[in-house]
Amino acid sequence: MKPNITFLGICLFITWGVKAQTLDNSFGQNGVVVLKANGAYIQSVAEQSDDKLVTLNPAIGIIEVTRFNLNGTYDNSFGVNGALSVKFNDALSYYGAEILIQQDEKILISGSASKPLDGGTDNSHDIVLARFLKSSQPDLTFGQNGQVRINLEGRDKCSGAALQSDGKIVLCGSVAQSQKLAVLRLDTDGNLDTSFNHTGSFTQKYGDFSENLNAIVVKPNGKIITCGQFNKNGELQFILIQFNSDGSLDHAFGNNGVVKTSWGNGGGFAHDIALQPDGKIIVGGRSVNASNSMTSLIARYLIDGGLDNSFGIGGMVVLTSSIGQPGIEEIEVNAKGKIYGAGHLILNNDLKEDSYLIRLNNDGSIDQQFSKEGIVTSLSLDNERTHSMILQKDGRILTAGYASFDGGNESKIMMKRHFPWPVSVPEISSAKSSIQLYPNPAQNSLSIHIPEFKAVCDYTIIDMFGHVLIKGQFSNPDIELDISILPPGTYLLNTQLHTSENIISNTFSKL
Repeated sequence: MKPNITFLGICLFITWGVKAQTLDNSFGQNGVVVLKANGAYIQSVAEQSDDKLVTLNPAIGIIEVTRFNLNGTYDNSFGVNGALSVKFNDALSYYGAEILIQQDEKILISGSASKPLDGGTDNSHDIVLARFLKSSQPDLTFGQNGQVRINLEGRDKCSGAALQSDGKIVLCGSVAQSQKLAVLRLDTDGNLDTSFNHTGSFTQKYGDFSENLNAIVVKPNGKIITCGQFNKNGELQFILIQFNSDGSLDHAFGNNGVVKTSWGNGGGFAHDIALQPDGKIIVGGRSVNASNSMTSLIARYLIDGGLDNSFGIGGMVVLTSSIGQPGIEEIEVNAKGKIYGAGHLILNNDLKEDSYLIRLNNDGSIDQQFSKEGIVTSLSLDNERTHSMILQKDGRILTAGYASFDGGNESKIMMKRHFPWPVSVPEISSAKSSIQLYPNPAQNSLSIHIPEFKAVCDYTIIDMFGHVLIKGQFSNPDIELDISILPPGTYLLNTQLHTSENIISNTFSKL
């Protein structure tokens, strides 16, 4: 059965600074897709070479894979009406890690599956992978009937995955039974690659007990780096481990291949890792102190593993918010070195969770062209959270996760697509605009009323990439503006009275 799609016509935005980036209304409705599906949430999203989107949605009893067209509608050529349900024999529940697109367009999913132990109620956990052709058919050249199941020691967890340039697969996670961190490499057929650390896997305990490795990337030189956290004396510390391509620890990195970062006051979780174009390493996560309050943490490391003192304070940025507690779960870096962080924010007034998105400059300062404290969006009166983020080839930002409704009794898959805010847009007055635009959305003509009109008024219409498309002057307070030449989309109307230094911005949509 095809999942029920809900398109939301109204989104509530809590933003700091009028330069908050804009949702792309060519995606879903007003830039948002919310759907009730078999999967409870989107854990991971990836973009195909043809711009279609595939998502990994864990659930009880199955993992769901869905594919969407560029505009957010289901791709009905994939699976059954755009969705594919995946089961691993006797597994009861699933934890999703990553969905990846190989160079040959095959779709790879990874995660963990639980199964009953000896018919009892306790569960063991295996690392699981499945691979599909672009057509959604199982790839029978991978593992057994397109699936791979790995048990290292029992209660194994896979949290991150990446692809090498030769098609081999690297995974990271933990082995809870022995409280060890784990890294594995598989060959292109799904077998443990014994050229990696002689056995195909690396497991090691750090501190009092190891928590988990959450993300992994492959560097252009073939080295592999992963991040996570471990517990020492009750404090959670960041840990980065770098391997040579043969699976041996890279002794040129940190202390014999390992870097540990203490945050103090309870410690932090290292959720994601990304590489800058210059090879520096960005790690994002969150801290939780003894009083259980949360802040976002972003750190930058040099190629040798040392903290980069040119970033933030001593290589670290701590992000706080005047209205809540932000937590970063995803990190992306664009070609210019701008750093995006996405996750959730717990509001101070009611502890509700909302989606959170922020952009930093290369030095770790908040990019004021994007927002002053971050973008917080809310689609419902209940919680929502971002679990995955990608920067699409055209620069647009896609975030994915879930939104809950009906007092938390109903969870729906959620995606949002944002434009990156153009740096060419001039500073805008933070005063509330009284300029009236109607109808909005408009088709060929936009009516404008300027109550404060006292003199000639300059205006520009700007698209979401900062291109000035129309400009001119108004000589009276009521204008009919011809917008028939504009393609459908979202635009800014910037106006400036000759008697004022303020530029007032209004957003409108062209149908």
